[in-house]
Amino acid sequence: MTVSYAGEVPNGSSFGCFWRILWKWRGSVYKLVWRELIAYLCLYYTINLVYRFVLNEQQQLIFTKVRIYFGQQGESIPMSFVLGFYVNKVVQRWWEQYRLLPWPDTLALFISAAIPNATGGATKNETGRLMRRNIMRYMVLAYVITLQRISLRVKRRFPTTQHLVDAGLMHESESKIFDALNAKSPMSKYWMPLVWATNIINRARKEGLITSDHIVQTILMELSDIRRRLGGLIGYDTVCVPLVYTQVVTLVLYTYFIAALVGRQMLPNMPDAKDPDLYFPFFTVLQFVFYVGWLKVAEVLINPFGEDDDDIELNWLIDRHIKAAYLIVDEMHEEHPELLRDQYWECVVPKELPYTVASEHYRREEPKGSAEKYKVKKEDAMYANIVPGGGKRGLVDDVYADYESVDTPMVERRKNNNWLVRQLSRMGSIRSQSTAYSSSGMAFNRNRLNSVYSSPESGIPVNILQQQQQAQQQQQGQAAQIQSKPSFYGKFVNRKSQRAQKQLIKQSKLGDYKVNMINIAYYS
Repeated sequence: MTVSYAGEVPNGSSFGCFWRILWKWRGSVYKLVWRELIAYLCLYYTINLVYRFVLNEQQQLIFTKVRIYFGQQGESIPMSFVLGFYVNKVVQRWWEQYRLLPWPDTLALFISAAIPNATGGATKNETGRLMRRNIMRYMVLAYVITLQRISLRVKRRFPTTQHLVDAGLMHESESKIFDALNAKSPMSKYWMPLVWATNIINRARKEGLITSDHIVQTILMELSDIRRRLGGLIGYDTVCVPLVYTQVVTLVLYTYFIAALVGRQMLPNMPDAKDPDLYFPFFTVLQFVFYVGWLKVAEVLINPFGEDDDDIELNWLIDRHIKAAYLIVDEMHEEHPELLRDQYWECVVPKELPYTVASEHYRREEPKGSAEKYKVKKEDAMYANIVPGGGKRGLVDDVYADYESVDTPMVERRKNNNWLVRQLSRMGSIRSQSTAYSSSGMAFNRNRLNSVYSSPESGIPVNILQQQQQAQQQQQGQAAQIQSKPSFYGKFVNRKSQRAQKQLIKQSKLGDYKVNMINIAYYS
């Protein structure tokens, strides 16, 4: 099983917290590289002894030149780059394969809620229980059949289908069906138990044990996800990291250290020797442990379902899954505590949950946002689109009237960037003066001036009609003036001026139409 050491390093700020894990043997780098290191040191000292006691002076001179050449050229091998990229890909594959392992807990929760014990006697209750247990057994059976193909540990535990029958994961009749289909087609049939599970779900729906098609769809989606995960595991086992990449990394590593056997020799009486003649290559050994240990990481993780110390313990997972599945759908089914008032029933929301003496120093307040303490100046908090009180009063009232009108969003009225067109549109629109409403079949107006509403019985005041006529005449006059005298800007850039004129004419026509509709509604 994977070696877990997180509990031994709970606090990274303590002095030397990682030193204690350096003395572990199981799953350690020492356990992985000690054999290779002993073989490497044996070769190193063999060459060193041959140089010192076998070669004559002329041969030692030639060997010294070879040693210098190997030492210089060996450093050109890109060890860190090749190893780093390769190990990164292998670790990524290892973690993705672990995440693909399905857990039956979610499916068991769905099954327990979807297939209750039916009322109508012991036979009905037994039918629901049989369905729940068989669905979960089929799920675990598909899990085990898949792991038989990719894990040596599981294969040794369940080498044949008869062992699955003996373990209680498969019946004799199911084993015969499985063997018969294997005789017809030798392909992998890990999905066959899942097909049997879907048939049970359809039967439960027909018999009324499952009351909704949405529940059936939810369960089938969960079974489909389990099948996808199992198929992904088989895919990762079939399609490995390209063999050529693994060969390149292995050749690079061992070529580097074969060159180091000669290039790192500490020879006596060298002409330009700067280092002392040490009998033990201390830093060469450290480099060997680091690089070979780095490669061993990839060798261990490239097959996470093998027999290494850090491989995933699948046999334990199988035992855990079958127990958890049966507990959820059978032992715990309809065996739940009664509804009781909680401790905070009266106060509704607790102020905080209690702390122990050991955890009191972990108490913290709610974290504040990064801009929560920022203070906006009073002058910066004013609305940019509202004219201050010293401006034209009529324009201010009209702007506030725009905010009051819920059927005319302010954003849409500000889309036009031409100030003159905006003012003429605001004056020409009937909504800047009054809005027509209909109540119980009777037309009445709401004055936009200071948000004072007139009653349906009072009718339209004469001054309001005069204001409407004056506004219409003023709008038509200004529109005609703009059409006859183009703006200064339009003489040089004709596009924007023409667009403003067209929009102004459109607003004028819209204003005439709305005035006519108001009059028709009033006199009808």
